[in-house]
Amino acid sequence: MKKSKKIHAFLAAVLLVATSASSISSSAYVPRFKEFSEDTRFVTYDGLQYAIEGDRAKIIGATDTSVTSVTIPAEIEGLPVEYPYFNCFQDCPNLTEILVDPENKELKSIDGVLFRKDMDSLCIYPCAREGDVYVLPDGISTIETNAFSCCTNIKEITMPSNVYIGNKAFEDSSLETFTNPILMRTGGGIDGCRQLKELNWADSSGMNLPPKLIGLTLDRFQNLESLIVPENYTSVDAYVLLSNCPNLKQVVLPSGDYGQGIILRNCKNLESFSMSASTISEKFHLYGCDKITSLDLSDITIDRSGLDFGFYVENCATLEDVQLPDAIDYEIVNCPNISSLSFDSERIPYLKLGDGNTNLKDLYFYNKDVRSGNIKVLDSESTNSFQDLADMDITIHCRRASKDLQEMCEKYGIPYMILEDEVTLGDTTGDGELDIRDVIMTNRIYVGVEKSKPSRILGGDFDGNKKLDLSDSMRILRKLVGLDDEIKLN
Repeated sequence: MKKSKKIHAFLAAVLLVATSASSISSSAYVPRFKEFSEDTRFVTYDGLQYAIEGDRAKIIGATDTSVTSVTIPAEIEGLPVEYPYFNCFQDCPNLTEILVDPENKELKSIDGVLFRKDMDSLCIYPCAREGDVYVLPDGISTIETNAFSCCTNIKEITMPSNVYIGNKAFEDSSLETFTNPILMRTGGGIDGCRQLKELNWADSSGMNLPPKLIGLTLDRFQNLESLIVPENYTSVDAYVLLSNCPNLKQVVLPSGDYGQGIILRNCKNLESFSMSASTISEKFHLYGCDKITSLDLSDITIDRSGLDFGFYVENCATLEDVQLPDAIDYEIVNCPNISSLSFDSERIPYLKLGDGNTNLKDLYFYNKDVRSGNIKVLDSESTNSFQDLADMDITIHCRRASKDLQEMCEKYGIPYMILEDEVTLGDTTGDGELDIRDVIMTNRIYVGVEKSKPSRILGGDFDGNKKLDLSDSMRILRKLVGLDDEIKLN
């Protein structure tokens, strides 16, 4: 019994044998897309190369990569010619059309573009086909892997919203405008589409299933300026990586489950990032984004299960205002314009501060159980974090007196404030004033429209039940209309 072995494309020599229009000859050519068993035969016919496996013949490339037109026959050696291995013509930069014998039972050509016979899939779009706009024919449900790879003329494609996009379908193409279909796979068709300027999102009205955001990996997209995902998209265990996109200015993500985390890295001109209430199971990392001035993640929960810090921000030179997410641990490094950080979490926060946070002066801990061991200063010559905090002129604000933390602050001369002494009673909006907006906010928290946070509960929990409800709302309202001269926490 023969021992089967794989012949790898990158190890196989390309040995092309010249043939006439009607002859078949053996060839040692093996394509880069596929591994073959030793029983596979490779032949050339009419300028095309084939892999013969059993009773199947599949196209694996052209003998002349400078060819401008190819014709796929119905059969060779009495075997039907089937769908090629991925885009077997992406190494043919001058190819303008792919024609198919009408007798072929598997494939079909329309205007020089290769489709499956039943017209449910677009297989290959020629690299040099004329025209900068392409409209996908009705009925197409799939764009195959690498289908538009290395296409140099296309700028825009129009397609229905329910088209499935194969992996790297537009890799190294000249596509500039892309309307994202509902069923794009993770990373998907836009991976490697580096000329992209505009990423639009399909209209999901009338769809039986909600559109899903599974994942986005955009690396070195030089021309992309904005990424705005509509709120009706549902993120499911999603992963978002936006890296080295120098012209990206705005990112908006919908609510949902980002189980694999969100990373924004070296997007030098990013000015704004926003997302609706969501859960991130792994991490949120923001690194090297020099233009962003504010970051509001107050409605985000990070349930870290990995080894990296759940919330990590580094080298964001203009970042000033940070509304932190509900997380377990935080690391802030080299953000010179951040003046204060507020930890508004039900969980005990663990904070690491790196070098370069030169303007940081106030730390607010709304969790009553924070301890001295939860605060660390990194990359310092000193091994004493509290001495470093004193040198930074930090003031620590805690919800209630913590004996351990208070003693450490007193020992090193760090100002220590009790938030219960600083808070404006009834101020559930956190703006320092008591007005009708606090009544509205309390009611919204009670019905679940707004998220209840320790800072909001701190000022408005008059009955002492550790939550905001209608009785708290009535106490604030009575004070506003003059029925109560004074309100006190129970």
